Amino acid sequence: MTEDDFNQSLVGRAFFTYVEYLGELTNFLLHFRATSGLVIGVLNVIPKLKPELEPIDNKQHHPVLHGLIIIGAWSALEAYVGDFCKAAMQEQPQILDTDAIRAIKVPISDLLATDSDKPAKILRAIESRFARSRGVGRFEDVLNHLGLSESVPDEIKRQVLMAQKIRNVWSHSAGKADDAFLEGGMFPQFQLGDKVAIGSDDANLNISTLMMYGNIITNRWRIKIGLDPLTAPDKAPFKDVYDRIYLTPPGT
Repeated sequence: MTEDDFNQSLVGRAFFTYVEYLGELTNFLLHFRATSGLVIGVLNVIPKLKPELEPIDNKQHHPVLHGLIIIGAWSALEAYVGDFCKAAMQEQPQILDTDAIRAIKVPISDLLATDSDKPAKILRAIESRFARSRGVGRFEDVLNHLGLSESVPDEIKRQVLMAQKIRNVWSHSAGKADDAFLEGGMFPQFQLGDKVAIGSDDANLNISTLMMYGNIITNRWRIKIGLDPLTAPDKAPFKDVYDRIYLTPPGT
């Protein structure tokens, strides 16, 4: 398969949709930070006149906005992995010929579905078994059924889990640190009940990491069809970790 073939394939189109959306989130975040800085510069004069007001930090304000951005980025990752799996099933149906797939109990009505509907029904049956998995495990458990799961570097795995925790605390607890968020001690700066106010730098880190993980998943397919893995931008987070996956000679 050529690069043009990949770009036009179902997997390729799903991937580029994911990239486009995360790119728009990043651009919005950076644009908002730049333009709001002008207003914040004026507002920060006020504490000199009214000492009871705290100065506003441009990188920390609007925690709701940053929480919503992480919710959007995480939802995009969930959608992409689902679209990736369905596209892979359609492009290479033989990946369904595994013991793991045969062990899944699928309703008879699903077996009678049209060919175009079957990937979605199979995916739903797989996902239902791992609804409570956390971090990359949520996706790797599903990908494993299609022979498309591999180990993920610990640094990326940890940051993906942090993104999920931020997403969950804003989705389910109005952004207030709860027991589930604090479990594991990944956010020592917060106490139970604190507002989880992450700054724009942390929001951007989480978006970039979810993009990096999307690249890793996509690279498994690219290598399978004979294409080179995608490269990471020079300033991408965990670039050194990412490069080790693909630039380290086998057996070293």
